[in-house]
Amino acid sequence: KNQKRADELLERGCRLEDPAGCERLAMSVAERGVRSQRVIELFRTACTSNMMTSCHQLGRLYRDGNGMINDLAKATELLTKACDANRSVACTELGEIQLIKRSSASAAAAARLFDRACEAGDLQGCVLLAKQLASGRGLARDAKRSQQLLERACDAGLDLGCRVLANTLIKQVAPRAKQRAVELLTAGCHRGDSFACNDLALVRYYGRGQERDFGQAARLYDRACQLGHGGACVALGRLYQLGHGVAKDAASAYRLMQQACDFGSRDGCGYAGFMLARGVGTRAKRRKGLRMLRKACRAGSAVACEKGEFFGIAR
Repeated sequence: KNQKRADELLERGCRLEDPAGCERLAMSVAERGVRSQRVIELFRTACTSNMMTSCHQLGRLYRDGNGMINDLAKATELLTKACDANRSVACTELGEIQLIKRSSASAAAAARLFDRACEAGDLQGCVLLAKQLASGRGLARDAKRSQQLLERACDAGLDLGCRVLANTLIKQVAPRAKQRAVELLTAGCHRGDSFACNDLALVRYYGRGQERDFGQAARLYDRACQLGHGGACVALGRLYQLGHGVAKDAASAYRLMQQACDFGSRDGCGYAGFMLARGVGTRAKRRKGLRMLRKACRAGSAVACEKGEFFGIAR
């Protein structure tokens, strides 16, 4: 009831040409998960009055296609406006759009934007700049500065920074670097970072700086899967199929593949569809399984396309 009254008051202010009211109303509605044309109109009205939060949010909507046709050109225009108004996160997001273009010029532009965002305090911008410095994409390779930026982001508490730093250290020859990588991933996993749990599982599975331990890898994949990491669910499902670190169990494998699919993993949908169509680990439902395979293949899953060939499904 109070929320409804608050919305009415903000709506009234917006109609009286108060851009702050329009912005607050749009944010309030959007935070409740509503992606309607009205939200877009409210953000657009406020942005026209130079309310930068609205320009930023509207740029994200155009980028993601939420509630409208995806339009990266429009997203770029709006995020540039927000970036120029010293919104560092918008600069980082603008850089990510540049990377999508996959040209040397856009990679260089992305590096400049990440550098600008990092200097303004956006830690994700620091991490993305570090990754470009490590690869030499868009600017000269500089491993030392790359690691410094990752250390900075990790020390400030950004899980992504710690994870990328760990994956940098694990590739180094020094045993101490590998050990620190494991420590960083372990700490991240304990904090509930599903990606850190998954990366640590890979370390255990392949023996990167540690002895191979399929059982420990399975437990870590299970932890990551429970935290919502679809790829980890697929990996654990494969372990159940192969009997690596766990007893072979087709029913558990199917359950995990379906869970991965529910989390948005296209490969998970491919594996689950194949097993469902053949009745492996679950009761056979051929038509539904084939629909899943076709959909996952069209969405870009190489696994689904490969499995689909068994049933004569064209890529």
